[in-house]
Amino acid sequence: MPSIVEKIRILGAAGKYDICASSSCYSNTNKGSLSLHCYSNNRNSKLSKLKNQAEGFGSMLSGGICHSFTPDGRCVSLFKVLFSNACCFNCKYCFNKISKKKMSLTPEEYAKAFLHLYLGNYVEGMFLSSGITKNSDETMEKMLTAVKILRNKYNFRGYIHFKCLPGVSKDIIREAAQYVDRMSINLESPTEGHLSEIADQKSFRTDIIQRQEWIRDISAKKFVDWEYIDKIKSFDNDFNCNSKPECKENKYKQAKYLPSGQTTQFVVGAADETDWDILKRLYWEYKAIKLKRGYFSAFSPIQGTALEKKEATPLLREHRLYQTDWLIRLYKIPINDIKTILTDSLNLPREDPKIFLARNYFDRKMPLDINSLSYNDILKIPGIGLLSARRIIKLRKQGIKIINREQLKNIGIVLKRAEPFLKIGNNYQLDMMNFIN
Repeated sequence: MPSIVEKIRILGAAGKYDICASSSCYSNTNKGSLSLHCYSNNRNSKLSKLKNQAEGFGSMLSGGICHSFTPDGRCVSLFKVLFSNACCFNCKYCFNKISKKKMSLTPEEYAKAFLHLYLGNYVEGMFLSSGITKNSDETMEKMLTAVKILRNKYNFRGYIHFKCLPGVSKDIIREAAQYVDRMSINLESPTEGHLSEIADQKSFRTDIIQRQEWIRDISAKKFVDWEYIDKIKSFDNDFNCNSKPECKENKYKQAKYLPSGQTTQFVVGAADETDWDILKRLYWEYKAIKLKRGYFSAFSPIQGTALEKKEATPLLREHRLYQTDWLIRLYKIPINDIKTILTDSLNLPREDPKIFLARNYFDRKMPLDINSLSYNDILKIPGIGLLSARRIIKLRKQGIKIINREQLKNIGIVLKRAEPFLKIGNNYQLDMMNFIN
């Protein structure tokens, strides 16, 4: 009978393939989770083991704990261990299919393992996912039981990201939404045809898209019994407000079931899809599903799976997709504008997509006077982000003009990327092709 430490070691390593942060990564040579050293009561033994780790202390390649980032840039640690690595599906790329050691945690074991790490300040929240043991409903009911134990028995009110399994019933999704902060279901591929190439047991429309629609509709609902929900989870850190019933009531009346919305993930390159295929689907998800954001995982062949001989997807492709997602999601760049910079094979260029977009937008207008550009045009210039664009507009309203490089640097603009497009005082850079190359 394996110990809970052994279970977490194996299930943590298996869980690293499920992405919930753009900084996540994995290695086929990973030997287990560094986070398990917190179970040792012997401090000297713990430090000795850390010194002997081949990957080094602090490696993000280990399973068990992942790092995610809040909208304000704060890094948080999440407990990310599969509930079970046994799965009845035959996804051709999946590590769980060929794993020789099949493990499952009980709901109580999962809850206690998380609390052990949480009370030791190793993690701040959790990302709960699983293989599908017998069927989706039975597996998700066990996962939900673990969440209920944390919420009701141990009074944990922190962040929980809950993975929705393909084909699960609507009633379980509705119940889970009351207890968790974010839900997600992985698309894996952008179309039915592409999904059938790598996971032919799943129906793209029925098992995945329909469940996304259910999550969307449920997450938009408001709480009725706010006093009950107040005992389950908290929506902010306003502790001064928590003691006032009238303040609580107003807060929960405005709150949605899923305050952090829903997300999804693509396995990039596994089904020979193009970047345009992925971006079209992602754009539709933002509009129709109200997706909070999408994640990308570059395909990496795993020995023993059906796709073990398929070439790995370059990490650069994953990075360019994240950059383009940022442009679509936050900069509100139209999808048709993105299409204009694609290669003949309908993939993104190897260089930063924002540079190519800027060339299309401003090719006949450069150099640009930053003091006369609109906010939307400022955002289109490489090296200028949302915060620095707002600072420029704020200075303009105060009657302050930007006339030198030092001002741009102080605002937070990346000069190396922005200068080829700007006229600063009487100076501007002529040869932009040297900058791109």
